[in-house]
Amino acid sequence: MQKYGLNKLNKLVTIPKNPSLHQLNQRIKNSIQWFGKACSGQSVGESFISLAIAIESLLSQGRTNKETKSLYIANLVGSSHDQHMSPIPQYVSKEFLNGLSKAKNQSEKMKTIYERSNQLFEIRNKLVHGSAGIEAIDPIALIDFEALVRNSILSVVSLSWKNEKDFVNWGRKIRSKNANRKLINGSN
Repeated sequence: MQKYGLNKLNKLVTIPKNPSLHQLNQRIKNSIQWFGKACSGQSVGESFISLAIAIESLLSQGRTNKETKSLYIANLVGSSHDQHMSPIPQYVSKEFLNGLSKAKNQSEKMKTIYERSNQLFEIRNKLVHGSAGIEAIDPIALIDFEALVRNSILSVVSLSWKNEKDFVNWGRKIRSKNANRKLINGSN
């Protein structure tokens, strides 16, 4: 369990708030609460929107666009820092799993995760802004979104950020990396 960040997660929930970790802890707790709501949602649409709120409460800093959130997810779930965070084959769509399996290296794996995340945020945007209804959500998309959100939460919990500032600096570093810019721009 410790390997998957659950020990640290348990400490976040049970130990009194450390002032230097308060914002980051709150970010993680909010995300977990929304993830729980997604798991008990009464409909595919309710669950999908709850997952979107879960990942946005974890990763967003104000108005964060879908490309940036997708970039964060690709770095959290697809980075070599935590191989066990990869989506578990039984819990993702065959199409997504095929893309991950075909990846020849870490960069291709991250690109696959980035592209799938972007597709899922596009569905979220259409739902929230009214250009599509609940029927636009394929249940397979919900499965992939759940896997990415779950693994993003676990990855954040397992990282050694000391406070919110460390998290913000990580985000800046991720956005500025040349390789990550290539993901967003679609270059190889």
